[in-house]
Amino acid sequence: MNYRDRNRKSIKLPSGATIVIAKLNTFNEPFIITRKGGDELAAGVRLAKFALSNPNNSVMVFQGEEVERLRIVDKPVAEVGEITIADLDQEDADIIVQEVIKFSGLDNASREARKTFPEGQAPGGEPPSAGHDLSRSPDGAAEAALG
Repeated sequence: MNYRDRNRKSIKLPSGATIVIAKLNTFNEPFIITRKGGDELAAGVRLAKFALSNPNNSVMVFQGEEVERLRIVDKPVAEVGEITIADLDQEDADIIVQEVIKFSGLDNASREARKTFPEGQAPGGEPPSAGHDLSRSPDGAAEAALG
């Protein structure tokens, strides 16, 4: 599996359309972080708009008598072959945003799984005692290092 395949995922939407979404990465950081002095709602709106109109996402493909392909865009008026975020079906928009967040590892479950230390535990483990006898190391390396 190549890099592109690992970072893309096809999803079926409630409207019947399919779209291939792209995983967000550090290059998308301006869209997924809360800016200094900004609020979380504004950051969430920015993230949702970017998740929907990410240029790395494919076009939405509607199967029927005629195949229709529409690119989701974040602008006031859509051109031929485009659909604006405002005109997008709300259920489709919700699914796309949820799937992008989950696929990118930004959901709560992924955040918990990435935690290095359990809640309340300090990093670093137990410090060695001051009286620890280095000469008893299994391979004698500590003793040799001390001279």
